[in-house]
Amino acid sequence: MSESILISHSLAAPVSGSVGILGGNLFSSFSNGARSQAMTWSEVGIIHLTARLLDNDYLASGVSVSGEARNVGRFFPHSFIVRDHALISDPIITEACELGAFTYLEQNFTLNYELLASNLDGDVTENYTGDFIKLDNSQGILTMGAVDIFVPQNLSERLPITSDINNSTSYLWGPAMAVSLGVVEIETVLTIDRLAMADGPFAASIGALPIDADGVSIEGLDLDIDNDTVNDFALLGVSQQRYGRIFLDNAFGPETRPLTINFKAQYFNQAIGAAGRFIPNRDDSCSSYLASDFSFVIASYTQRLNSGETSINAITSSPYTLGAGGVILTAPGINNDGSVDVRFRVEDFLRFDWDSDVTTADTDPVNTANFGSYRGNDRIIYRREVSQ
Repeated sequence: MSESILISHSLAAPVSGSVGILGGNLFSSFSNGARSQAMTWSEVGIIHLTARLLDNDYLASGVSVSGEARNVGRFFPHSFIVRDHALISDPIITEACELGAFTYLEQNFTLNYELLASNLDGDVTENYTGDFIKLDNSQGILTMGAVDIFVPQNLSERLPITSDINNSTSYLWGPAMAVSLGVVEIETVLTIDRLAMADGPFAASIGALPIDADGVSIEGLDLDIDNDTVNDFALLGVSQQRYGRIFLDNAFGPETRPLTINFKAQYFNQAIGAAGRFIPNRDDSCSSYLASDFSFVIASYTQRLNSGETSINAITSSPYTLGAGGVILTAPGINNDGSVDVRFRVEDFLRFDWDSDVTTADTDPVNTANFGSYRGNDRIIYRREVSQ
C-alpha cells in the first residue's frame, strides 16, 4: 500500500508577513520508506513545516502520523529585477542640464531606479523587509559601470570608487513613502571624471550591479562595458557627457562708457579635425553665475587706469543664454584709459589648462578689458590714409 504525505507551512518570521505559497509539498511513491524531492517557497523569511498523511490513516491502521520542522530557513530572494515589471518604474537618468540634455564631465548627474526582490517565478517577495533586507548603505555592495556606446570606450575607471558611490546613494525600501513591499527606490548621484587632456563627447551607457549580503543580484545583465561580449551590468540609461570650459573674451571700448565682456561655454569634440577642437555649447542654458564671480587681477592695471576707477557693475543674464553671458564694467571716466585683466570664477568642471601645462591645475578663464582703445568695425578688413 502506497502512502502520500502533504507538507504544510506557517510563517515564523517576519511577523505579519506574507505566508507565501509552498510548492512541491506532496510526497508519494516512497521507496523503502523514504522520498526526497525539491520544494519551493515563494517568499522570504523563516517558516515552520508540518508533515501529515494525506488520508490520515497509516497503512489502513487507523493511526494518523505527523511530524514538524520548526524555523526552516532563512529564505532569501532569487534575484533582483530592475525594469519591465508592473510593480516598478523603469530607470531614469537626470542630466545636470535637463534643458540641454547633457552633463559636463565631473558634474553631478542623478540616477533613479527601482529594484524588485523577486522569487524564481518573477513575483515580488513582500517579506524582503525589515531585518530581512540585505541591501542598503550598511550591507551589500553597489558597483557602477560606464561605456561610450559609439567607440566603445570603457569609462568605468573614471567613475567614483565604490565607497564614494555608496555614500552618494540612498535606498528607500517599501513600505516607506508608498513604495511597495519588496521594492526599493534607489537614487545615486554620479560623476564621470575629466582627464588631463580633453576628450569626448561621450554617449555614456550607465550600468549598475547591486549585490546584497546574501549574493542576490540582477539576472539578465545587458551592458558589456569592456567589449568582451560578456555583459557586466544592468543598463540604466545613457548620459551625454561633455568636456567643458568657459572662454572669456577680451573687450575694447572708450573710458567714458561701460564695457561689456562676453563669455562662451564650449565643449571639446574629438571628431572635428585631426585632433579635435572646442566648439560652442549652445545647449547650455542651465549654468548660473553672479556678478561676484568676476574680479580684477591684482597688479594687472596698465597706463592711466588704476584700481577703483572701474568696477563690476552687473551681469547680462543668468543662467547662460544659449551658452553665453557677460559682465558689465563701469566706465572709468575721462583720461582713465588703460587695461585690466578680469577673472571669471567658474566651477571646477568648467576650468581649463589655459597655460598648456598638464602638470599644473586647471584655472579660471582670464582676459583683458581695454579702456580708451578703439576696437574698430568688424566689417572693415583694411583701412589706410591716402595723401592728395
